[in-house]
Amino acid sequence: MAKNKHQTKILKVLGQKKAVSVERLKSVSRESESHHSGRSDKINPEYALTRTIKNIVDSGFAEVFQTEQSEYMRLTPLGRQKLYRDELTNTTAVMNPNWDGKWRMIILDLPENRKSEREALRYLLKKAGFVCAKNSVWVSPFPFEHFF
Repeated sequence: MAKNKHQTKILKVLGQKKAVSVERLKSVSRESESHHSGRSDKINPEYALTRTIKNIVDSGFAEVFQTEQSEYMRLTPLGRQKLYRDELTNTTAVMNPNWDGKWRMIILDLPENRKSEREALRYLLKKAGFVCAKNSVWVSPFPFEHFF
């Protein structure tokens, strides 16, 4: 399993709960690794997991904290952004390709001081199959209710 796949799997598990034990993260990664038989690389899987966890923490995507019982990890806000960004850039579309015969229209009017939010919304709309008809008017034949 490639390093980025380990990282993606770990971030997804962390995104589902407030905190997860490091041992649980390693066991989840080991389980998914065992499903990939016929490995041709020579990297020790335990080393790869430990290294990936260290890289996640060093990158600021998660933080580790110790309790009396165990060592735990949790996502940081930067890690949550990375998780969302990875989900959006995944090859699967975020829209339903079946048309129900209805057109959807969104009109955006965000002031200049909220430019980053406006850009994020535009990106989501493009990813969901919306087309900019005129300035801030976006149109799509696909349902988007699941976004909200």
